[in-house]
Amino acid sequence: MDNSVYRIQAILACTILVCACSMLSVSAQSPAIYSPFSMPVVIPSLLASILDLPHFVTAFLGAVPISAVFFVCMLKGSAKDLTISNLGVIVVTITAFLAVMFNAFGFQHGLEHQGMVHTFAITALNLGFIMALPIMFWRYRKQPTLFTYLGFYSVFFIWFGFSALPWFGELL
Repeated sequence: MDNSVYRIQAILACTILVCACSMLSVSAQSPAIYSPFSMPVVIPSLLASILDLPHFVTAFLGAVPISAVFFVCMLKGSAKDLTISNLGVIVVTITAFLAVMFNAFGFQHGLEHQGMVHTFAITALNLGFIMALPIMFWRYRKQPTLFTYLGFYSVFFIWFGFSALPWFGELL
């Protein structure tokens, strides 16, 4: 097998992982620690729920946009020289900043509607992801390979799909 087959297999494996984690974000019927209802997945899931499909299918349809963006970005980015672009760093940084603001402004609502344990757990999870991203970037800079490249972006997209912008408000 040549190198491009391994590259595509690795990208597909990471895409499946991103999709599964994004689906997990809306797997429960209400926000839970294992299912924080991340807004980038909730919004497409709500749109898909209009079709009155089973919950699993609705969760899958909610995860498809993030998974598709990940897949296309990884195919295009890894076909070149495996460089994490300045734009990629800017997008990750802006997303981290927005997530911190989203969590800070929604924290009180989370305490009121989801409870202290849920709110603190999701906030700690988000802080863990935010701290992991620079470590993943440093690891990539130290040894720029397909796996460190995919690792950085996989962690970002898993975080974005799973808990970056959690639902802290009342249930719909």
